[in-house]
Amino acid sequence: MSKIEISSPTHDMIGGPSCPICVKPAQVYRRKEGIDIFEGNCPRCGDVRILLSAADHARRQDKAHLISAWLRRRPSTESPKLITEEVVERILRDIPEYSVLEKLDIALSVISLMTDEPGQNSRLLSAPTTH
Repeated sequence: MSKIEISSPTHDMIGGPSCPICVKPAQVYRRKEGIDIFEGNCPRCGDVRILLSAADHARRQDKAHLISAWLRRRPSTESPKLITEEVVERILRDIPEYSVLEKLDIALSVISLMTDEPGQNSRLLSAPTTH
């Protein structure tokens, strides 16, 4: 559930909105007051509250996917903070970039955490069978 409330009095709700980070269709709109702050909820990135210049900065470096990943990993209990260019730089400095093999190892670790006993199906893979 989104922690960011958007409405016509506070946001420009014109056209088909898109996420300034992943550029996918999303309920992310520009605030009417202040500088270019975009906020709302993106199905891919989650709750978004970012300066347009910060999103552009991440995309120019071809690192917007890392900002999106950082947002997805943010605790759901934490209120979304405004992402500025300085925050983008800190995220890009601190977030690891994994190789394909490292990503596979991480995925296998997550699956193993979802498995109660060796040899059993994980909760991720368990699905009702139909005959």
